[in-house]
Amino acid sequence: ISYLKILRALSLAKSQGVNEVIILHQSIKYILITKILGFKAIEAPGQKFQRFFLRKNRVYKNFFTQKLSPIDESKYLVKKIFSVSNIENNNFIFNLKKKKYVAIAIATSGPEKFWTLDNYIKVIDYFFQKGFKYFLLLSGKNQSVLESNICNSFNLKNINFIRTSNLTIEKIIPYLKETKIYFGNDTGFSHLTAGYQIPSIVIYGNCEPFNDYSKFIYPIVPKNKIFTSNSIKEISFEHVKNKINIILEKNNL
Repeated sequence: ISYLKILRALSLAKSQGVNEVIILHQSIKYILITKILGFKAIEAPGQKFQRFFLRKNRVYKNFFTQKLSPIDESKYLVKKIFSVSNIENNNFIFNLKKKKYVAIAIATSGPEKFWTLDNYIKVIDYFFQKGFKYFLLLSGKNQSVLESNICNSFNLKNINFIRTSNLTIEKIIPYLKETKIYFGNDTGFSHLTAGYQIPSIVIYGNCEPFNDYSKFIYPIVPKNKIFTSNSIKEISFEHVKNKINIILEKNNL
């Protein structure tokens, strides 16, 4: 979500009399925008630099406080604010054996999160060699050309693609529910598939994955574990292929 869209949404809420904001996210941009707009009370986990902007219900008292997983941070905050002792686990449960698609996410929030088109094609071909024939291309709204390039690379093979660059999230969700395994970038799609308890192989380059965010996320990171704007390009297809084999075997796919 862009800063402008967040600003507009919160400005509208403030104009309608909302004075308090609860943020269940670690990004400092939400804190800064709500401060700029003049909200009287802001609740948030307090991770990293956020703690300097918060006074009420902070999850972390100082830099030496033991870190929690993002999900546990949010649960802690909600329990404290609303004085509840337990929060229901709302994970979705689906039988992978009955699912149809391999989801390939080329959608990104920036070029630093995009691998290379040739590598995505290699990954799809590798899944195809392993017997998978149905693919869900999770794309951004401006990625129709990339979708076409991928599909054209397999036009002589018995392979099926669902293209999503022109679909809304609402129309994509039914396909996600029919997905066996996810491979792709660190985007909102990976969080959705992990929420649906779908094994999600996520390739990281410019940012380090959170430990214990979800047991359904299998991260692939640069070998040297140095995260820069170009690191994702240094991850080899062979390294990814080996990881795919491990996850397929682990999940009996």
